[in-house]
Amino acid sequence: MAMLSCGSAAHAATFCVTSGNQLNQALDSAGFNGQDDTIKVATGTHITDRYAPGDYQWQFEPVVGVDYEYNLTISGGWNAADNCLTQSTKNPAATVLDARYWGPVFVVAMVFDDFTGSLHISNLTFYRGESNNILHDAGMRVIVGGGTPGPSVTFDNILVSGNRSGANSGSIATISLDASGTLKLRNSQFLNNSFTHPFSGGLSFSTTNGAVSMFTNNSISGNTSTTDRKGLEAFGIVTLSN
Repeated sequence: MAMLSCGSAAHAATFCVTSGNQLNQALDSAGFNGQDDTIKVATGTHITDRYAPGDYQWQFEPVVGVDYEYNLTISGGWNAADNCLTQSTKNPAATVLDARYWGPVFVVAMVFDDFTGSLHISNLTFYRGESNNILHDAGMRVIVGGGTPGPSVTFDNILVSGNRSGANSGSIATISLDASGTLKLRNSQFLNNSFTHPFSGGLSFSTTNGAVSMFTNNSISGNTSTTDRKGLEAFGIVTLSN
């Protein structure tokens, strides 16, 4: 099935993606089209051969001066049979991005300009990522720098599981906002990831430069490491709650 993309005069685009390669195509388009973007990922286990082994298998890095002021929403659980008109489930286990240990799973890099829009990712599993390079995070790496007004970054109902790393300074995931905005991680699970380097492991969640963050109703368990870095490292203004 071909990727369906719909745009409108209101400067918004919606993508229905049914494969891992289509997701990378949609991420590419969202990075330079100068619009708000919604990417709906159909249920199933998705793989990609877009990037070489060792690279992040799904990447979003918007073009400087073009897409740093717009909103991006990515969610799983959509029904391919009706071109993503309906969402059949919000269970993240039903929509899996499987890196097959070819490389880390997912990266968002918005650090070369001031991001003033919103990023919302939900109902997805990030699975079987592998990192063997310093500062590569096996499950996901999301680094956002913001301007004024401060951006909004939200992860809701995601599962990060089955990832591994032997690299120095690699984590299960790194989620960071360097701006006067808001960062939210909620209703999510980081389970059964493994790390063999003594300086790797855990989940890094941080804000700087006045940003505030909320870490709500999340679970980190079943992860293995050669040191005590199995849980949460939180920096900045962070509110932790169930």
